[in-house]
Amino acid sequence: MQKKIKAGIIGATGLAGEGVLDILIKHPNVEVTVLTSDSSTGKNITDVFPKYKDIIDIPLVAIDLDTISNQCELIFLTKKDPASMNLVKPLIDNNVKVIDLGGEFRLKDFKEYESWYGHEHLAKDLLSQASYGLSELNREEIKTAKLIANPGCYPTGSILGLTPLIKNNLIDLNTITIISYSGISGAGRAPSNGNTFINCNENIKAYAVGGSHKHTPEIEQGLSMYSGQEVKVSFTPHLAPMERGIFSSISSNAINGVTQEKLVEALKSAYENEHYVRVFDDPSQIQISNVKNTNFCDLGVALDSRTNRVLLFTALDNLTKGAASQAIQNMNLMFGFDESTAI
Repeated sequence: MQKKIKAGIIGATGLAGEGVLDILIKHPNVEVTVLTSDSSTGKNITDVFPKYKDIIDIPLVAIDLDTISNQCELIFLTKKDPASMNLVKPLIDNNVKVIDLGGEFRLKDFKEYESWYGHEHLAKDLLSQASYGLSELNREEIKTAKLIANPGCYPTGSILGLTPLIKNNLIDLNTITIISYSGISGAGRAPSNGNTFINCNENIKAYAVGGSHKHTPEIEQGLSMYSGQEVKVSFTPHLAPMERGIFSSISSNAINGVTQEKLVEALKSAYENEHYVRVFDDPSQIQISNVKNTNFCDLGVALDSRTNRVLLFTALDNLTKGAASQAIQNMNLMFGFDESTAI
């Protein structure tokens, strides 16, 4: 019988932390030992989430690095607070592996991070150690990593969908436009005027327009890294009246000679052995309802021969494949478990 690893969650009462815990309590190779919460310190996890009654009985505590280091082999870091960067080096120095679900270690260039995120990067020396946790494209590096930068929700679908098309020289790199639609949960659990029911129900709107969304450089970095070519994109996210999910409609000029068959084959050959990336012949079957509460990323592609445009469609659940279940997928790789365990 395989020994259980001891894992903890920093920020266990946020949406991402809750999502990770939902999976960890089902994982046969994990014992949850530490749960922290800034907002609910001193309470039991069941006080915040009654659904865990008689399933898990753990108090929510303040962050104490000595306690965490003594009780955990792995930490899921789900806080978006920039100060959370200061937690990572002490944990790694104490042989605690870290999967960071925030954006602090995704960009390799700290100057780019500071430009897009608007504050200083507090752990520059760790950027070279951080492995980008897109399992399907970075599996071998993830297996030996001590620090994983779990990908953003928008970049996950865009990078998985576009990389095979770029690698096979099927699209014009100077004409990539990404239009994405996200459920309200993408804004997190904290309430704001923009994500209240009255403002979101039966409504849809663009935000971070003009290429200002923080996931833009992550998408460009990922596409450039996996394709071996510098890539720039125009990315505009939208808030859609749904709880969860991300649907992206991506277009680009086709390279001369591209056919529908070549586009579909590029995706299928790239992911023929990947359980969690599904390629559909009919792009109209790419729907959020098919991926909700799963670790799947669904892809479909079509050629608009009249305008010579390639149309790529991706769908995933922002809380699972875009966050929690992808983090568990990375954990399974890091510790030598079957990649699909508990997902």
